[in-house]
Amino acid sequence: RPCAGDADLGAEFLHRIAPFVYPRTTLRPPSQLLADVQSRLAERWNADRDVKHRRGGIRHIEFSLQALQMLHAKNAAVRTPSTMASMEAFAAEGLLAPEEEALLRDAYVFLRRVEHAVQIDQFEQTHALPPTDTGLLRLAWVLGFDDVEAFEQRLGQIQENVIRICDGLLGATDTVTEEEMQVLPPVLAREERARPLLHDLVYGRSSAPRSTHERHRLRAVMPELLRDIAASPLPLSAFVSIEQFVAAAGSRGGLAYLEHPDARRLLLRFAALAPVALRGLARDPLALELVFSSWEEDRLDDARLQLVAGTSALAGLLLGDSGMRAYGEALTRVADVILHRVIGRRHDASFPFAVLAMGKYGSAELVPGSDLDVILLFTGTVPAAQERAQRLARDIIADMRGGVVPPLYEVDARLRPEGRSAPLAVSVEAWRLYLSGRASPWERQSLLRARVAFDAGGLGAEIDSVIAQQRATHPLTSDDVERLRAMRLAMEPENRFRQADFIDIKKSAGGLVDAEFAAQLLQLSDRGLPRGGTMEVLAEAGRHDPAIADAAGRLAGHYEVLRRMQLFLRLLVDTPSNLLPKDEEPRRLLASALGFTGAAPMLEDLRERMAGARRDFGFILDTVSSPTP
Repeated sequence: RPCAGDADLGAEFLHRIAPFVYPRTTLRPPSQLLADVQSRLAERWNADRDVKHRRGGIRHIEFSLQALQMLHAKNAAVRTPSTMASMEAFAAEGLLAPEEEALLRDAYVFLRRVEHAVQIDQFEQTHALPPTDTGLLRLAWVLGFDDVEAFEQRLGQIQENVIRICDGLLGATDTVTEEEMQVLPPVLAREERARPLLHDLVYGRSSAPRSTHERHRLRAVMPELLRDIAASPLPLSAFVSIEQFVAAAGSRGGLAYLEHPDARRLLLRFAALAPVALRGLARDPLALELVFSSWEEDRLDDARLQLVAGTSALAGLLLGDSGMRAYGEALTRVADVILHRVIGRRHDASFPFAVLAMGKYGSAELVPGSDLDVILLFTGTVPAAQERAQRLARDIIADMRGGVVPPLYEVDARLRPEGRSAPLAVSVEAWRLYLSGRASPWERQSLLRARVAFDAGGLGAEIDSVIAQQRATHPLTSDDVERLRAMRLAMEPENRFRQADFIDIKKSAGGLVDAEFAAQLLQLSDRGLPRGGTMEVLAEAGRHDPAIADAAGRLAGHYEVLRRMQLFLRLLVDTPSNLLPKDEEPRRLLASALGFTGAAPMLEDLRERMAGARRDFGFILDTVSSPTP
């Protein structure tokens, strides 16, 4: 609806797009349209604690009514953007029985009241019921119930009504027989979603049914597949992801992988622990085939190389063949290869140019979604070198995105001298002068993870010389240690909403930054320590100084655990945040992926680890600031 500006223009726009929103005819029969809506709903159903996205929730009502509007598009009376108004229109047109309209209206109002109460209580956009008994009781009182039991009974009845009415509108049927259900292992048989998942896996979705031959092949592999799913860390999550993968990849591609034992084993690890990565593979099944065979790097375009190499590295990690350090190095090497390709297509070699990798990119600790922090450096006497360098820098940043969604890489050049206000590319001489005169301690500290990722014209040696000079001319003092300690403490996030289990695994006390700062302070105090990754530096520092060996070893182990947790937050829970999720379901998933029996033991272990890491951090800082004579 037009909400601002020229009302006549808005009305004209809506009039012109009406044939698209409410088509008079459709290329697919109504049954397929409804089946697609039902499938889209099922893919987005979350745990029962989510009142919006669960089965029988707010989205179930909205999608069902919108599908009905599309089916009856010729009837202008049902064309309304309002969910409540559409119910009234359907009842007036005889498309909804009066009692169904009343029940659906009551359910929608109630669910929206619950949603609003939860958001007001949490002061953020969320649709999940409180995970604690106290929170549930407070919510029940706000909504006018005497206790949690009465509230949950009402909510359950609402859900039943919505499922019954909306599934009737969508023509949903349950065609899996009890005999077929017997193949489900107990851990899956007790899950409500197992029956429709089994149906869609064997028979295909209504919009893309399987052939008789495909059904026969799936029935043959189903016992082994379900047994393997039941043995995975997160059986239901794996079952959902496998069905979605086969549906997206197509029967021929997806089914072949399920029939191959090694491929199935890997797919299930991805399905259970990294469904975000599996969705990317579903869009390019050939990438998975290349993972199981050999591939020639030069013959793959940038996007497919990133996917194939990243998948191969992740497979090694999830199957236990490698650790986080090797995984980060593999992703970093791929980023370097693509960077070299991009610059090779753009740089005419008329002036020396180099890319200094910083942060996690510099220390070879990338994870999916990491930005590439860089400083773009050049030199040369060619009059147009400055202009060419700036143009090349802009082209690199654009080309590394790859023209795809999501982008291949986001390049961040804000660590250059003067930050955003400076040109993208900086001359080596200007960079040297800036470091010697105006750079802050943290900017010099950031050089400890710097690495020359690209060098055309021999700038790498000069850059390494500048960094070595900075380390030599700025020896660490006890005042520096205290300033860096204060800087670290100032980074700790504020628990704005007094959340009982608020933990930022990166910035909270004992988080990733404690280990990183400890490693960098050790590098500043001992020029014999190499530039590089946090775990590598801590291990080497322990060999240099036995007094800190135990603390450094514990910090290195803790750092790897938190890095693994950070990875699962992105690939399992699908959030780029470093905050531990508030809701119970993602916490449960995270705990299972990390080998814990539940969220509570994971939290207890995490608190103990982070408290110990903060003590080791303090011990290392105290040792560095008070060296033994």
